[in-house]
Amino acid sequence: MLRPLLPSGFELMMIQGVVGALEVCVHAPAHLSAQTRLLLISHPHPLHGGSMHNKVVQTLAKAGVDNDCLVVCYNFRGVGNSAGSFDHGHGERYDLKAVLAFALERWGQRELVLAGFSFGAWVSSLVAESLMPVRLLLVAPPVSLYPMERVTLPAIPLTVIQGGDDEVVSAEQALNWAKSCSADVLWRASAGHFFHGQLLWLRKAALLALA
Repeated sequence: MLRPLLPSGFELMMIQGVVGALEVCVHAPAHLSAQTRLLLISHPHPLHGGSMHNKVVQTLAKAGVDNDCLVVCYNFRGVGNSAGSFDHGHGERYDLKAVLAFALERWGQRELVLAGFSFGAWVSSLVAESLMPVRLLLVAPPVSLYPMERVTLPAIPLTVIQGGDDEVVSAEQALNWAKSCSADVLWRASAGHFFHGQLLWLRKAALLALA
């Protein structure tokens, strides 16, 4: 079986998580400074093929590179070479925190931008209050699948990117939730959940959100 390709310039590594090794891929700018932001991206549902190799995740990662961020993607427990098994978002919160701790230890303290797609948006939302990122970027937040209205988000800039033709998440519920959170909304009426044929637009939208 062929191993999925990483985006150009990304390095694959294994780090220690709570339940064992976690698979991580990283892109560090050539000129890394204390002002370089850390963009940490979480992938969609592990039981439905979600991984850090997902095209939406990779598109967000490329936008982060374009924006001169230190970009870190990772596989949740039980995905790829990451140890453990799916934990319905509970243990996955600790995977995210373990990846963040690794990145800050290796590259130093810096401003954090949390991003997530679908299930990854749910996990990113769960930890936002405790981690206090400078920005939260959520693509197709699964408000019709998880009780996101019960999550307390910190008073930070929030951007929601949503397709109007989403076949997995209710686009209407996502839009209403985003409005209730006073989020900036980047809407693509013709885009489905996985943004097939819309990845160039998604990359531009992510760049705008990260600017």
